[in-house]
Amino acid sequence: VVVSLTDGLPGNAAITLSNLGYTAAIDVRATFAGDMSGLVFVPSVPSSVAGGSSATLSFSITGNVSVVASSVRTITMTLRTSVGGINQTLTSYFGIYVYPRYPSLSSSTGSLYQNVLQGTSSIVSFTVSNVGLAPSINVQLVLPSGGDIPWLSALTPGSIPSLAPGESVLMSLLLTPSVNVTVGRTSGSILVRDQRSSISIGFTFNVVSNLTCPVFIGVTDEFTYYAPGAPMVHGAYVSLINVLTNVQVGSMLTNQQGYAVFPSVPEGYYNLAVGASNHSGYAATLQVTCSTQASNNITAFLKLSLVSVSFTVVPTTVTDTYIVTVSNTFTTQVPAPVIVVEPSYIILSDLGSAGSKLIEFRVSNYGLVQATDLTVTFPSNSYYSYSWPNGNVLGTAPPNSTMIVPFLISVNARRRDVGPPPCITGTLYWTLQCADTLQTYSTSVYTDNICPPAFVGTGDAVAHWNGYIGGSGASSSTSSPSIVTPVHCDPNINTLSQIGAGSGGPPPPPPGWSMGGGPVGGPSGPGGGSG
Repeated sequence: VVVSLTDGLPGNAAITLSNLGYTAAIDVRATFAGDMSGLVFVPSVPSSVAGGSSATLSFSITGNVSVVASSVRTITMTLRTSVGGINQTLTSYFGIYVYPRYPSLSSSTGSLYQNVLQGTSSIVSFTVSNVGLAPSINVQLVLPSGGDIPWLSALTPGSIPSLAPGESVLMSLLLTPSVNVTVGRTSGSILVRDQRSSISIGFTFNVVSNLTCPVFIGVTDEFTYYAPGAPMVHGAYVSLINVLTNVQVGSMLTNQQGYAVFPSVPEGYYNLAVGASNHSGYAATLQVTCSTQASNNITAFLKLSLVSVSFTVVPTTVTDTYIVTVSNTFTTQVPAPVIVVEPSYIILSDLGSAGSKLIEFRVSNYGLVQATDLTVTFPSNSYYSYSWPNGNVLGTAPPNSTMIVPFLISVNARRRDVGPPPCITGTLYWTLQCADTLQTYSTSVYTDNICPPAFVGTGDAVAHWNGYIGGSGASSSTSSPSIVTPVHCDPNINTLSQIGAGSGGPPPPPPGWSMGGGPVGGPSGPGGGSG
C-alpha cells in the first residue's frame, strides 16, 4: 500500500480482508514493524471476519516531514487471527511518503475584460487567494514587459510580503488610454507569483471611442458598370455589427439610388453584410474612423444571379432507377456575361466496363458583355481518362456567341483495380475585368455520378442549384480585426461604349464619394445610376 501524506495532516488508507473459508476468523490483531519515528498509525481493525465474507481494515496515518526523509518509508504490518482454533498470519507492506506544506495561489478569475473610453481611466480588480497550506512569501504582480501597453499600470503594491493560508488580497490595474490610443482590442496576460509558484491571468482591454460619424454603403452589381445609366442595386439589405461586442448597430435597405446611410456610427471595427434578391452576398470587415470620412464610404459589389440550374428527379418502376431532367433558366440580352453550358448533366453509368463517350458541349454567352479566360475542367481520378480534341482552354466568349467544345471521356481498362466510379462534377471558369484584377466566375457540369445531393424518395423531387454567375509569462498584444474588402468590378470603358452606356449620369452620390473603386482615392469608374 502506497500512502502520500502532507506534513502534520492525517491521511487515510484501507485494506480489504477477505475470508475465503467457511469458518469465521476471530481475534484479528495488527502489529507494525519498521522505522516508525515521525509516523503515527491509528488502525481500525475488525475483531472478526465471517466465513465467505469481507471486512475493511482502515488506517489514519500522520507524518512529520522534519523526521521522515523525502525518500519512501517502508512499514511492515502483520495480521494475526484464529480460524477454527488455528492461528494464521498475514503480512502487508506500506510505502509512505511525507511532503512539506506548500502555498498555492488562486485567482477569482481566469481572464479580465474591460471596455475603456479614450481619454478616461478605468480600474480593473481581481482577488488572489492562498489556497495552500503554507504562507505565500513575496507575492508579486507582474505586468507585460517592455512598455507594450504604456496606459496599463498596477495600483497594487509591487510586492506583498506574505499571504497566510486562506488569506486573500485585492489586486487592481489602472487603464488610462489617451485620446491618441488606437481604438480596438488589446490582449495579453499578467502574472501573479510567489517564491514557489505563479498563475497567469489573461486580459482583453477594449479601447472605445465616443466619436460617431456617418457610414455610406453603395451597392453595385454588373449592371452598374455595364448598363446604360449605371443603375445601382436598390432594396439590398445592409447590416453593420460591431466586431468586438457582436451587437448590431443598424440595418436597412438601400434606397432607389442604391445607397444605405448610417448617420451616427461609433468609431470601431464592424462586420458589414449585404444581400439582395437574385444576387450573391457580400461580407467585409471595416474600420470606422471619424478622422478620415473617406474610409467610411464603402462600395459593396454583388454578383448577379442570371443562371439557374434545376434537377427534376422522377423514380421509375425499376428499383433505384430514376429519370433525371436538367433545366437551365437564364436571362438574355443583359449587360453582363450570361454563360450557359449545355448539356449541363451527362450520363456516365452507360459507359460499361471499358466504354468511352464523345460529348459536344455548347458553351454560350447570352449576355451583352464578353467573358474572358474560359476554361473547362473535370477532376483527375484513376477511373476515367479525359481528352479534349480542341483543348479545354476556350479563351474569350463574345456577346451572343456559342462555341462547340468536344470532350472524350473513357473508362480506364484497369478500373476494377481502383474501386467504384468516383463522384465527379465538371467546372467551367471564366473571368470579368474588375479594377486591377480579374473576378472569377464558374458554373458546373453535373454527372449521374454526382454525390451531393443524393436522388432518393418515392415521389417526384426537384433539387435546385440557384447559383449566381460566379463561384463559390506576462505578455501582451494589440490586435485589431483584419480589414477585409472584396474586389469591386470596374470594367474597361471601351466595353461600355460597345453596348451604349450613357453619359447622362446618376443622381449625385454622398459627399466625398467616388464610384468604381469605392471610397475617395480609389480608381474612378463610370459613375452611379438609379436603381
